Amino acid sequence: METQASKYRENWHVYTREGNGTTDIDNPESSYEKYVIVPKEGDNDPSKHAWADARFATDIMAEHALFFALLMPEELAKKQRKEALDFNKKFTDLYRKIDSEGVPEHGDLNSFVKKAVEEMKPFIEYKATLGDAQRSGDFRSLVWPLFFDHTRHEAERWTRRLEALAR
Repeated sequence: METQASKYRENWHVYTREGNGTTDIDNPESSYEKYVIVPKEGDNDPSKHAWADARFATDIMAEHALFFALLMPEELAKKQRKEALDFNKKFTDLYRKIDSEGVPEHGDLNSFVKKAVEEMKPFIEYKATLGDAQRSGDFRSLVWPLFFDHTRHEAERWTRRLEALAR
């Protein structure tokens, strides 16, 4: 039976924890194992690169949202914590959709990228707003302003990268 990971064996490079290609991608070391899947060296297909980048970026955005929620005590930041959990769900769902649907056809590349970028924009704004509010003291959480800034810059970088691939 083909597993989700094994379908990438032939045409992709799969980075695992060991990083030397000897890890059995069908049997991860733990339930926390994540694979980074990228096109093989020399493969310049923008659809493949956009798919791999969007897959990775949405996974990272889901993690950012979860980290924020964990660092926002409910008694201090109930609304913002719920928003973070909503972003976590949204990006987890988008990651699963991207992963399961596979590489977009060349004619669908622009709409694929637009969808991913449009999903990231509200989260970028959320990070900027809460980072400024935390810095000014209008918002109180355990998320340092620098963490909001760093994760916002990361999301902005992903949007630029995806948009460049679509061009």
